[in-house]
Amino acid sequence: MPQSLDADSLLIERIRRGEGDAWTDLIARYEGRLLAFVESRLGRRAPSE
Repeated sequence: MPQSLDADSLLIERIRRGEGDAWTDLIARYEGRLLAFVESRLGRRAPSE
């Protein structure tokens, strides 16, 4: 299993166990990509945020 999938699996497991800081870690990991995706769909950055 690629290392990034291992890390994602561990984050998901931590979230399932109720570790609140795991959500923060997951968001930090994908925030840039998610923002870029939403911005590409909306066409502007401000509403994306």
